[in-house]
Amino acid sequence: MVLLIVTTNALKEDITARPVTWKAIYGFQGADVGTVLYFCTLREALLNSFLLNNLRVRKIPEPLIRRLLNDNKLASQKLGNLFASVVGIKWKEAVNYAAQKVGIDYTPVSVLMQSAAELRNEFLHSGKAWRCTREYATQCVDSMGELLGLFVTAQ
Repeated sequence: MVLLIVTTNALKEDITARPVTWKAIYGFQGADVGTVLYFCTLREALLNSFLLNNLRVRKIPEPLIRRLLNDNKLASQKLGNLFASVVGIKWKEAVNYAAQKVGIDYTPVSVLMQSAAELRNEFLHSGKAWRCTREYATQCVDSMGELLGLFVTAQ
């Protein structure tokens, strides 16, 4: 993230009379915040695709599918009541089922995706990025394969 600041050599002079200096100020956490935002976007895309595919397999009419998705826009709503209604089990049970199916513990990536969403919301709503560290962003990148595997396995 870059913030450009324009400065001139005199406070009250015409800006065209003196050379203008452009200084770029880089947020030291810009890449880390972007990585967490990308991880959250991936989670939401996978969740939306998962729900949409499951509703279509059950031959739910498209207008009803649109209504269900519009009435449950937040990820917490989709992972809560909508997920349980569509799949027949709660999210945590689905995570455990997927783990048993392939022998991979998906609980850590499930916890990470929910904590990343909290960080994203904290950043988007209040501008706080202090918890988006390089280590956390790296953990998100390293977990993308497991996140994808979770949604594919849970199908």
